[in-house]
Amino acid sequence: PKIQITVSLNSALLQQIDNIAQEMNISRSSLVSTALEQFIERYQNRKLLETLNEVYREGPDAFER
Repeated sequence: PKIQITVSLNSALLQQIDNIAQEMNISRSSLVSTALEQFIERYQNRKLLETLNEVYREGPDAFER
């Protein structure tokens, strides 16, 4: 289910959102939802990469040797 929220944005950002949504022929809501989904995916991937880098930085444990 979709939930409606209220977000405060500066006017310049809102204008960019509206311009892009119009160019893409999608709603403002769809653009913001898509942008947030992509941001969250990139954030989660970055966190995963940081975790993997930390594991490899520590080297193999006794079981792996």
